[in-house]
Amino acid sequence: MQELENKLQKPAPDAGKGNVAVDKSPTPPPCSIQTPLSLKRKTGEKVKVTIISARPKGGYAVQEEGRQQGALTLGNPPQGLQEGEYVEVEILDDDSRNPQYRWPSPAGPAKAAQGHKKSSYTGGQRPYKK
Repeated sequence: MQELENKLQKPAPDAGKGNVAVDKSPTPPPCSIQTPLSLKRKTGEKVKVTIISARPKGGYAVQEEGRQQGALTLGNPPQGLQEGEYVEVEILDDDSRNPQYRWPSPAGPAKAAQGHKKSSYTGGQRPYKK
């Protein structure tokens, strides 16, 4: 048994001559910085993107500077868009892997300011009809 232990403690005669390289540098600790959800930008925030190409199912493949390529699919695009054009759009989903964008909605009065009449029905029983 002693002989076996001595044999295991000695390096093998062909040790270090193989093709395997072993990095003995200390491994860095795992990254402890987490990206908080608060860094995700709000839906509707205006950004500028470059039109890359038209998508087969509609919309455009776009890319915001410093971000992954994304899709611009909702809303009404202006006429005569060309590849490479730089346009202002709104964020729909600020996913870091596949961002989604939409065309800005046309400026106009908010729905509440358009004078929608609220129903007088308050719930409960139906109003009495003669």
